[in-house]
Amino acid sequence: LAAQLAAVPGLDAELGLHAVRGRMGSYKRLLGKFIANHGGDFAAIHHCLASGDVEEARRLAHSLKGAAGTLGAVATQVAAAAVETAIRDRQAVAAIEPLLHVLAEAYSALASRLRPLLPADEAAPAAVGRPAERTLDELRRLLDEGEVHAQELVRLQEPLLRGALGSAFPAFEQLIGNFDFEAARALLDSGSRRR
Repeated sequence: LAAQLAAVPGLDAELGLHAVRGRMGSYKRLLGKFIANHGGDFAAIHHCLASGDVEEARRLAHSLKGAAGTLGAVATQVAAAAVETAIRDRQAVAAIEPLLHVLAEAYSALASRLRPLLPADEAAPAAVGRPAERTLDELRRLLDEGEVHAQELVRLQEPLLRGALGSAFPAFEQLIGNFDFEAARALLDSGSRRR
């Protein structure tokens, strides 16, 4: 596993293991929690920026940067630091969005490489909590407004949405792909309510 982790782009496993004093079991568990718990952060930051809650957006980016740095997720850490700096410097949302996209891509790439290496229970999406609820709220808003950005959010948050929708996810994904946002919104509401 150490060799497999060492080969993951954007991850300095040696640095991460050093943070947990070389305990591979602890490192695996923390990596699993990291990829399970932060999938909703990007939509949450986007939502905070859109609603003017700049301090909460900065706090979320700072928290993600810290968690990534501790675990040696260097690509995600660098991208999160860029987002945090841009927010702190009060840059326009239009200037922050591309940085947020880079951050989401770095995190998603890392998560997709780590999931096959970790036990299923450690890499499973977290139970729907505050960040996940914010992601679902943001997706509902995008669907209501007919925003094409909804497609990217679905792609980036696939594990969370699969967990929320279960067997209804493929139908939901198809509706999103067909730009039938009204039907997708109805399916999202009924599917997540049932679960």
